[in-house]
Amino acid sequence: MCTNVSGSFALGVVLMAVVRRFPPTSHLHPFVATGFLGAYTTFSTFALETAVLARGGRAGLATVYAVTSLTAGVAAAWGGLSLGRTLLPARPGDPR
Repeated sequence: MCTNVSGSFALGVVLMAVVRRFPPTSHLHPFVATGFLGAYTTFSTFALETAVLARGGRAGLATVYAVTSLTAGVAAAWGGLSLGRTLLPARPGDPR
């Protein structure tokens, strides 16, 4: 779970940096999101860990793990975007 949460945070910061530095038509946005950070975090690992817990008779723990992972990941991504907005100035005329 730590890898996915830290990856969500890093994705928020890095994507904000890319958005603030490059035009919105840039192909860099999807490369960073799916290529670079996708290699660090994977949904498949999260899904496998949840399924293993559920199949092992630990459905309650699997549910807690899934909900906690999703909540922490979204919160971390939001925190990363917020930090990126704070640290990186917007381009002139950019409302983001």
